Amino acid sequence: MGPLIRLEINGFRGIASFVCEPDGKSIELRGDNGKGKSSTIDALCVALGMKFDDSMIRNGEDEASTKVVIGEYVATRKLKRGGRPTLNIKLASNGTPLGSSPGLLKGFLEAIERNTFSTRKPAD
Repeated sequence: MGPLIRLEINGFRGIASFVCEPDGKSIELRGDNGKGKSSTIDALCVALGMKFDDSMIRNGEDEASTKVVIGEYVATRKLKRGGRPTLNIKLASNGTPLGSSPGLLKGFLEAIERNTFSTRKPAD
């Protein structure tokens, strides 16, 4: 599938707005409890097709969205409060829409699984 190029999160749980551009390199999330580390990983999973419901929309917001660029693909998910989530996948190079192919999502999820993330003690 390719490396993680960009992650965008808006209105998701406790995250108002977050953009990360690792350009295929590792991402290290650090912070105190309740600062959004797990929510960031959950948003990445949601962007790749995991369950997305109203409970994930930030308090006071009407919509949550995630966007992830992996290799040559861009996957965008949006959810308006009370609505159904949308999923759009397109080619990053020219914007050609690819729909929401289950095969593509399976490949994304195999490339990046929540279980591949680990936690370390602050001293490590």
